[in-house]
Amino acid sequence: MLDRIQDRHAPMKAAAIVSVPFALGHLPGFIVEGGSVVEGLVFLGVLFLPQFASRIIVAWLYNNSHRSVLLIGLFHSAYNATTHSEFSEAFLPVGEDVQFVVLVGLPILAALAVVVFIKGRLSYRPAA
Repeated sequence: MLDRIQDRHAPMKAAAIVSVPFALGHLPGFIVEGGSVVEGLVFLGVLFLPQFASRIIVAWLYNNSHRSVLLIGLFHSAYNATTHSEFSEAFLPVGEDVQFVVLVGLPILAALAVVVFIKGRLSYRPAA
């Protein structure tokens, strides 16, 4: 989806557009985890910013890897493996609230660094 959208719009705008269906795709899991639709929607709202930040990182990785979907899949899997498991508890031996802030804040900080150093273009080069 990102590939076609960033050909028509700027990469940052494409990342924002792609964030919406990406977030909605995670909504059923949030509903199950929260126990109700309202809780799922609240969780979706809280996590929208870090999910948007992850779309920025994904766009940058995608554009720098000559549009490799494999690399994006590996990035997503590695993120999930380190944040949704005992690994995060062992790596960050602090309370759940602090873990949540750190694990939500890292993608946001990484996306900010990418945007600042790459100047918002996310290494995009139009397809030939």
